Amino acid sequence: MRREKRKSIRKRVVISFAVIFLMSLAISGVIGFKTAYDDVMQDGEALAKSCVEVTSYFLRRWDSGNLGETADEHSYMIARKLTRNFCKGFGLDYLYVYKIDAAAGRRKYVFCSAADDEKDEKAQDFVNGNASAEELMSDEMAILNGDLSIQRIYLDNKYGKEVAWLAPYLDGEGKLEAFIGMDVSMESEKRMILKGFALNALLVFVSLSLGLAVFLVTVNRRIIKPINAVYDSMMHFVLSGDQGQSLVFDAAGKDEIERIVLAFEKMKGDIRAYLDNIEALTREKLETDVQIDVARRIQNGLVPEVMARNSETFSVNAITRPAKIVGGDFYDCFVRDKDEVCVMIGDVSGKGISAAIFMAMAKTMLREKLMVGLSPADALSQANVELCAANPEGLFATVFVFVFDPLGGKLIFSNAGHTYPVLFGDDVSLMKVDSGMALGLFDDFAFENSAMDFSAGHGILVYTDGVTEATNPSHEFFGSGRLLDSLRGIGIGKGTASEAVSRVSDAVREFCCGSEPFDDMAVLAFFNSANVSSGGLPANGKWTELPVSLSSFDIVRDVITNACGDSLAMKHVLLACDEAIANVVSYSKATGFKFAYGMVNGTFEVVFSDNGVPFDPTVCNLDDKEFDTLDQGGMGIGIMSKSCSSMRYKRENDCNVLVMSFELEA
Repeated sequence: MRREKRKSIRKRVVISFAVIFLMSLAISGVIGFKTAYDDVMQDGEALAKSCVEVTSYFLRRWDSGNLGETADEHSYMIARKLTRNFCKGFGLDYLYVYKIDAAAGRRKYVFCSAADDEKDEKAQDFVNGNASAEELMSDEMAILNGDLSIQRIYLDNKYGKEVAWLAPYLDGEGKLEAFIGMDVSMESEKRMILKGFALNALLVFVSLSLGLAVFLVTVNRRIIKPINAVYDSMMHFVLSGDQGQSLVFDAAGKDEIERIVLAFEKMKGDIRAYLDNIEALTREKLETDVQIDVARRIQNGLVPEVMARNSETFSVNAITRPAKIVGGDFYDCFVRDKDEVCVMIGDVSGKGISAAIFMAMAKTMLREKLMVGLSPADALSQANVELCAANPEGLFATVFVFVFDPLGGKLIFSNAGHTYPVLFGDDVSLMKVDSGMALGLFDDFAFENSAMDFSAGHGILVYTDGVTEATNPSHEFFGSGRLLDSLRGIGIGKGTASEAVSRVSDAVREFCCGSEPFDDMAVLAFFNSANVSSGGLPANGKWTELPVSLSSFDIVRDVITNACGDSLAMKHVLLACDEAIANVVSYSKATGFKFAYGMVNGTFEVVFSDNGVPFDPTVCNLDDKEFDTLDQGGMGIGIMSKSCSSMRYKRENDCNVLVMSFELEA
């Protein structure tokens, strides 16, 4: 993996300042060159003015009025000597005076001096008239036309490249009398400009360099070092959690970086305090979670999340789904004396720990009352009085309690404000029972018992309002209608209780579409399973298809003999089966025929089902038949009745279902 290059503020500052430095040098160079050029021009003009004054003085002393025309040789030589010294002193190449014949357009040099001997010798060509004639320049014409200012001219001739300063020489009356010219080497002027430029550039470079050094030192001391110190302190704090040594600055004159550092120091202390608080809260939450987990396990001991029991007389299945870790819904199922089965389901107001504690109180009290033999109403009344006396939070619980008597096939129940149960019989329907009053509200409320027949195959489903009041993302309630729809079509058998609970749970989950549950949910299904088989099918049997023919007996005989063996008791079973098959083939007009067998509560059962005309052999009275008429149909039914211990008949799904039970031990 390519390592990311470390970025540095110092490096960025140096690069930025270097760019600024170069740009400043470039701008300063342009300005410096312009300044040096202007200075040289000003100095040249000032020198020209001085030369004009001195030369004018010499001219007036040397030859007043005639300007050299009547001067003697001695005076002329003196003037030349003085002007040559003047050229050497002021760095001039040439100093000369000439007149202009405007009409002829020619110059007449009065004298010409040069600092250099060789140049001075050449200069005499002008005085002697040996120099080649040149046209008058525009600057000369400007002076002739009245512009008496000093003119600057660039010359490029056989004498070299020169910069000439040209000034008018005026007589006593202020009239133009001659021209005074001063030549300076162009190279000399360039050197002067470059010298001035170099001096200016050097000053700028030195100033910027010193500024950069001071700036870098200041940035390093006041910005980089504090930031690095903050970074080191921060990393130390992150890695070790230790605040380390505080970064201290003078109290007076704090700049922005120092204020940031001081703010960071304060922040470290605050973060440390926050971390300590978080650690403390985490420890407390851990302890609370452990306690809640213990409470959950205790509640699961009182109310298991899933309950399933099957016996010879009943089957029960239940689930609970708390909205939080612990909840207030509960159920219980236990057997007391005389084989009576006690069942309860309840829903405590509220959720969470408080509801769970109140639930444990209510469930324990009710179980205790029922175990000593009290009826559902008496158990609710006594528990209500105790809960009202020990209920500082004003909680309440709705409860439905029933006791099942398997011998009498009766169900005794009482309701304390709970939801209507669902009854399983020929169809599923809501039991419109008396609503009663929730426990924990009024200690003088009188609960009443109700009773109903609860024969084999009947069932009851009780639930909390977390089922019917479950909502989907559209905020619609599940409702009792959807509850009944989910339970329709359930066959009666030992697995019916489990199937009923699963159907309700799946229907609610599908309806909610993943929405968080608002309330606790509990569902319990209870069925009278005494001598019950699903659709006539024994609990451990399976259907075998038969032809509607007497040959079906051979199939039945082989299947039963292979499974149960050949014994005297089994011969009685086969005899009854032979007569049952003969009746179906001879009289039922059936087109479909099947049978099953199996053990149910210690009894061997054989079930025949056909889609023929309805006929109940259990209602045929053999005592009313004469002996001569038994061969017309009654003898076979008699043999069946004598061979088995009991016969049960039902018409289900347009089919005759005949169940014959046999006591094999006898």
